[in-house]
Amino acid sequence: MSDATLWLILVALLFCSGLISASETALFSLTPAERRRVGPQAERLLADSRGVLIWILFANLTVNVLFFTFSARLAHSESPFVEAAWGLGAVIVLVAFGETIPKIIALRVRVAMARRSAGVLLAAVRFLRPLRVCLEWLLEILYRALGPAAHPEAGVTNEALAQALERSAEKGLLLGSEAEFLTGVFELEGVRVRGIMTPRVEMVFLDRSEDNRPEAVARGLAGKLPWIIVIDGDPDRIVGRVRLRDLLAPDARPLAELLTPVRFVPEMASALAVLNFLREQHLAQAVVVDEWGGTAGLVTIE
Repeated sequence: MSDATLWLILVALLFCSGLISASETALFSLTPAERRRVGPQAERLLADSRGVLIWILFANLTVNVLFFTFSARLAHSESPFVEAAWGLGAVIVLVAFGETIPKIIALRVRVAMARRSAGVLLAAVRFLRPLRVCLEWLLEILYRALGPAAHPEAGVTNEALAQALERSAEKGLLLGSEAEFLTGVFELEGVRVRGIMTPRVEMVFLDRSEDNRPEAVARGLAGKLPWIIVIDGDPDRIVGRVRLRDLLAPDARPLAELLTPVRFVPEMASALAVLNFLREQHLAQAVVVDEWGGTAGLVTIE
């Protein structure tokens, strides 16, 4: 392989490393308002941040190993000092142009960068999901092999707290209704959001073409729904949501002007975490996505 070809490969690998670093920085530095501007793909990625980070680490490691492998072939010298200097130079170039500079640029244009890279990242996360499953399986085997040493010291369990609340109510330290309410809050920690969501088959969808508008409005009125989810031909392609009362207005604006963003939460998240998330975001509902990024249901706070 000629030196010219090696240089081209190094430039391509350096570009890939910078692109991966910039995408990671742009995605994880988005504010809630900026996430809505980027679109539902960013919401789905951030809902599975662990999967995104696994892919980024895997891709960065692969690219960096290849970069050092090919750069070493350009050090045409038998001197260990020259080889060491060449390796140090490769590290400096990779850190500067593959990490630092791309991340600085990504922070300045994070919305545009996240919008352009979200689709690629989502596809990559889905592609590497089998590898992630294998890694988690191996880690589980390792945890079991290590035994108690692999697990942190157990804290106070929800069951113990519930019993303490019941005894407090019995002794008159808490009202019965207060103890029951607090016990219910603790129990939510062990409930997954899929256990309290409205399943996908029971959700009301309005296509952005509005071909099914009469049916969607009728079902929304029958279910007394404040919002209707708007899709682009498929329930897995959600483009936003619209107030039912806006669709019923006599002088309703075009659907595109009525759309507001939708927030996404993972199917396996705890119900308590999702309720806290909705409260912090001042929202009453969020779309639940499964492990493949598809629409699984809708969780709503009454």
